[in-house]
Amino acid sequence: LMRSPASGHSYRAAARSFRNAGPAALDAQGNLYVADSMARHIVEISPAGTVVRRWGSPGTAPGQFNGKYAPGIGDITIGPNGHVYVTDTWNGRVQEFTPGGVFVRAWGRQNLNQTNLKPDDFYGPRGIAAGPNGDIYVADTGHKRIQVFDARGHFLRGIGQAGSAIGQLNEPSSVTVDGHGHLYVADFWNSRIQ
Repeated sequence: LMRSPASGHSYRAAARSFRNAGPAALDAQGNLYVADSMARHIVEISPAGTVVRRWGSPGTAPGQFNGKYAPGIGDITIGPNGHVYVTDTWNGRVQEFTPGGVFVRAWGRQNLNQTNLKPDDFYGPRGIAAGPNGDIYVADTGHKRIQVFDARGHFLRGIGQAGSAIGQLNEPSSVTVDGHGHLYVADFWNSRIQ
């Protein structure tokens, strides 16, 4: 049994529904979207607790999630537009879907180098969060920075750089944005929240 105190809904999903239940996000209607990181798909669960649909599979095509390494799906968030945004960790991209699981677009590219980085180069992106204005914040974990995009995937700005000083990051793993637009980052190897 999973329960959302915020909405009061209970979500019951049979154990066989998941190979490895990972990150989850709740939309404004009370639908729960859960990333099954090992099966490389998203499972939508209604407020009544039934599995509505699944989408995604292992691979590199649009709508697929990298099946070579774990986690295939780093994180999931719901934008103010109701769309579902997913970090496809080892394909080095963000994918956007409608609430019904229809692929909309992807942005980013895997670049495992640490020099000559371009906007939307990713190295194993993990955390993702939608701000109240629709901006999408992505923890570019391996490049030790946060990248910010508009809801259509256009690069806006980068935040942070490698290091341990205030404002510097060492493998940011998770991000969240509050209702006022303040960003919070789990700075993994620096063992802190910024």
